[in-house]
Amino acid sequence: MTIIEGLDHVSTRVQDADAAFHFFHKTLGMEMAWPPNDYGPLRSAGLRLGNFNLEVVQVLEEDPDQPWPPQMISVRPVALAGLTVELDNRGLRFSEPQTVRGPVPPSGEEGDLWTSIRLHGRFAGACGVQVMRYHFDPTDTPVQDEPANRLGIRAVDHVWVGSTDPQSTIEVWQRLLVPVKFNGEFWEFDNGPKLRVTAAGEDCLMGLVTIVDSVEKAAGALEELGIHEESPDLLRTQGIGLAGVRFFLQDAPPLP
Repeated sequence: MTIIEGLDHVSTRVQDADAAFHFFHKTLGMEMAWPPNDYGPLRSAGLRLGNFNLEVVQVLEEDPDQPWPPQMISVRPVALAGLTVELDNRGLRFSEPQTVRGPVPPSGEEGDLWTSIRLHGRFAGACGVQVMRYHFDPTDTPVQDEPANRLGIRAVDHVWVGSTDPQSTIEVWQRLLVPVKFNGEFWEFDNGPKLRVTAAGEDCLMGLVTIVDSVEKAAGALEELGIHEESPDLLRTQGIGLAGVRFFLQDAPPLP
């Protein structure tokens, strides 16, 4: 029985969601997924990375029982009905489902915004993991302008998780994701990026492995903007940290 259909987005916690959104959207020219807005206890904005969203989150009201982590991986359930029973059957630990209410865009009428279930265990260290289902479409926003896409982003190939005990981390992810196709290192969903777990010096979100038109051109754009002056090879192997998320760049395959 499939309960998770894919990776929905990665969130990074920032001090100022509007400033972070401006940096990604206006400076780097990333496509807007949704504009900055207040959603219950959070101020959030989204950037579209081809097949995946990056969310910048400013916490307006901290939940002392469940603080918002520095990063969060949100996975998308097939359905909410019966989900907690199935999570329990799989031996997974989780918090009670939380439904956040607030003004629902675009009408502004009060309603349910999303339901989330925080997962516990050896998933991604300090990076939180949650099962999340929106009750509205945050990306249903008219395009205001054509982004410059200065990095030439096409898609996210995979979300990369590092672990000091990769076998344990793989085991807990596998319990959540089975029967999603898994080759020992990558889970491959029908849509969106893959998920990868490898050995690392700490338990964390390593970053987003992102396909661009040309790593060399992306390096030139970053240097021109005064953001980064390293070689294209370092962007491939060490990545670049932007607002709390590391991006590892890969060249898009040549056209046939």
